[in-house]
Amino acid sequence: MVVEQDFYATTFLSNMATVVEEDAQAEADERLRQSSHPYKYTEYRINRNILAGTIKTRLIKAVLEPDPDKRETAFQRVIHQVQRALIPVRRGRTAPRHKGKKANKYSQNRRRCL
Repeated sequence: MVVEQDFYATTFLSNMATVVEEDAQAEADERLRQSSHPYKYTEYRINRNILAGTIKTRLIKAVLEPDPDKRETAFQRVIHQVQRALIPVRRGRTAPRHKGKKANKYSQNRRRCL
């Protein structure tokens, strides 16, 4: 019973993360297109690590909010926070990745979001 409940909770949060990511990505793409500021890269995407941390802390509270106006405001805050964490998409990288001692430069408790 507990495993089944955990499975459904994980599936629900994963689906919510996808919905938030798609909404935030669409708004970020539109904002980048309309911006007069030249960006270094032509394409950016949402940082999924920040997205996961935001969902853990804020989205669950937003979903459980009984007032629809407050729920919508909280949801927009989540999308805005996720949009602030854009990372560039670097196409055609040819530098080899050297795994070794530096592969775990930041331990789990020093990562940006977790």
